[in-house]
Amino acid sequence: MEYRLRHHDGEYRWLLDEGRPHFSGTGEFLGYIGGCMDVTEQKEAEELSGRTMSQLQAFIQDVPAAVAMFDTKMRYLLCSPRWVMDYGMGGTSLIGKSHYEVFPEISAEWKELHRRCLAGEILRSEEDCFVRVDGREQWLRWEIRPWHTPDGSIGGMVMFTEDITQQRIAVEELRQAREQAEAATRAKNDFLANMSHEIRTPMNAILGYSDLIANDPEMRNDAEKRTEAVRSIRRNGENLLAIINDILDISKIEAGQMAIERTAMDPVKVIDEVLDLTHFRAKEKGIALELLWETALPQTISCDPVRLRQILWNLVGNGVKFTERGSVTIGVRCRREENEECALEIRIKDTGIGIPKDRIDQLFVAFNQADNSLTRKFGGTGLGLAISRKLAVMLGGDLRVSSEPGAGSEFRLVLPLGKIAESEFREVLQCHIPIPTRADLSTLEQSGVRPALVPVAASSTSPEAVVSAGTAA
Repeated sequence: MEYRLRHHDGEYRWLLDEGRPHFSGTGEFLGYIGGCMDVTEQKEAEELSGRTMSQLQAFIQDVPAAVAMFDTKMRYLLCSPRWVMDYGMGGTSLIGKSHYEVFPEISAEWKELHRRCLAGEILRSEEDCFVRVDGREQWLRWEIRPWHTPDGSIGGMVMFTEDITQQRIAVEELRQAREQAEAATRAKNDFLANMSHEIRTPMNAILGYSDLIANDPEMRNDAEKRTEAVRSIRRNGENLLAIINDILDISKIEAGQMAIERTAMDPVKVIDEVLDLTHFRAKEKGIALELLWETALPQTISCDPVRLRQILWNLVGNGVKFTERGSVTIGVRCRREENEECALEIRIKDTGIGIPKDRIDQLFVAFNQADNSLTRKFGGTGLGLAISRKLAVMLGGDLRVSSEPGAGSEFRLVLPLGKIAESEFREVLQCHIPIPTRADLSTLEQSGVRPALVPVAASSTSPEAVVSAGTAA
């Protein structure tokens, strides 16, 4: 048994007595045989070890870091609350369990690091990826080092980890933002280079023809040449104005100064006006321009007619511009959503050059085109689609595209209309609308009128579309 005695110098000593009874040959009890051993140092070592373990437990319990202590078999001896939280082990008792049982996804590379640590190495990493069993990546800063028993042998290892996943995400987002900013800067530089050409070309034409009209005697005396020169000045002036308008529009949108003015408008009229502006360009290129009324449409909708016309002008104009042969088809329908609200859907499909899939996302980025060489070949600012997407969003809708290189593209504009009563709808006659020739246009203009495409109601007795004459502006 163990007991404590006070030494003559006043110090307490711990003693361990061991003994056994001693009997004679006849069984008579003769006394005890045993010895007494001073175990004070052993007792003090045990008390010190107990205090150290208590202090270690208190430290690990309160430390604001993920710390765990293992034996040589990688069984948990201690772990901090932060360890439990970082690895989603709340409500689970880890003490006594194998680390590899708790984390079966630990790879052979990690196990080799643990083996090296238990052999005496101190290892660390500032950034490492731990792939969890569900495939999620957890980025860690870690250090492992062996711990020793009083006799100097390795008793296991201590692991410190810090979850830096959020920092890693922040760094990655910062890198992507920097790359996007650099790409935007390059795009703007390319845009400025293209615009210097786009602006200089019509300006040179305007100045050149103006100089000829003013100073060339032959031009002054030839009415036909003079008229053609004036038309060239007008055409180049319109091109220059379109470029300036695009630049001003994107600037207003990005500055939040573009206003949307909703009013009751006739969608059929706006769509016909866009075709009226584009069908002669399609005729010049030998491209069929087709309009399909797929469903009945509301007589009026609440929208901004100017901005809707601008979106459709950009989309149909691009279809004609990038189509060398084939057709551009405009499909229009009104669809009902699950909540009984209506949406106007307009699809512009062409048989043009198409767009590579890896460039589609760049279509709606300001100062960008799917291919900068297109700007040099076809002209334009590269802002039209960016403006159209932003205007569609401002109108509460969206603009998306699907495309295949060499097979053409389809742009889909969807605008919410809210709830509309059935009585507000009207049928639009499905028909083929012939495109007037230049001779037709010239004859009408000489008569003081211009052609306008007019939708015909289903109740009309006429089986054909009507090309009406409107007063010239």
